[in-house]
Amino acid sequence: MLDQRGQLLRAPVGFAGLSRLSHDGALWALRTWLDPWAGIGRVAAGMHRHGYDLQLTQYDERAWRATFYVTGMEHSPTSATGTAWERTPWRATQRAAWEALKKVACLIGVLAVASACSGHPRILSGFGDLRGGEGYIRQDGPHQGVDIAGVVGDAVLAPADGYVVVATDSEDACGNKIIIKHLFGYITIYCHLSSFTVRPLDDVKRGDVIGYIGTTGRRPGVGYEHVHWELRIGSTQEDPLLKTVGCFDPMGTYPTDDLVLTYPVRCGKAWR
Repeated sequence: MLDQRGQLLRAPVGFAGLSRLSHDGALWALRTWLDPWAGIGRVAAGMHRHGYDLQLTQYDERAWRATFYVTGMEHSPTSATGTAWERTPWRATQRAAWEALKKVACLIGVLAVASACSGHPRILSGFGDLRGGEGYIRQDGPHQGVDIAGVVGDAVLAPADGYVVVATDSEDACGNKIIIKHLFGYITIYCHLSSFTVRPLDDVKRGDVIGYIGTTGRRPGVGYEHVHWELRIGSTQEDPLLKTVGCFDPMGTYPTDDLVLTYPVRCGKAWR
């Protein structure tokens, strides 16, 4: 039986009651609902029916701020999910609605955000996905890596021991790029970094900070900042998540007879 917040989420996001949605499809569907004013209207109307409120304010005719109150009509700082100032009321309301829906999504197990509910990083776009993290159809074929959500300035971590072979501006869609060589012939690649903390030929250990999330290369939309992560052996692309055992644990021990990866970001920061 869904509680009030679960019913709220089910109402504006019609796909949420379906069983076994793919990660990519569910996340794309959620964002599609928030693309037009009609989608925002359904979220606001659904919230109002269940006793929640939306406040939209304008500042000096230059910017807008939207705030959803996700614990009922009583307004208090702890119940508010708002945005920074935006240029248009549509953008402000869209961002506030997305944040409010994320805040209650775990209650009904939406697969698009299930990993974040358990404290693991949020995946915007998986290996082989035909859509990008923002819902667009990929023009260059299936995704060759994994996009892990974060905030500009978040640390990017080495997912296994190795040494740095590239740390440079690629001058293409990847932007600032790092490549690490690991055992067993594997390399991992990281794109869109704002800066590096390593140089070519540096040795790295699992969990070391190698750089920071940025928006270099093909810029993501606001709210979709991420590190693009690839795994290759020779000329073959592989899904890095298939070799990922979870979040980096500085007290953990890891197998040495095969490549075992941990997430290249710190866990527990998936909801923003």
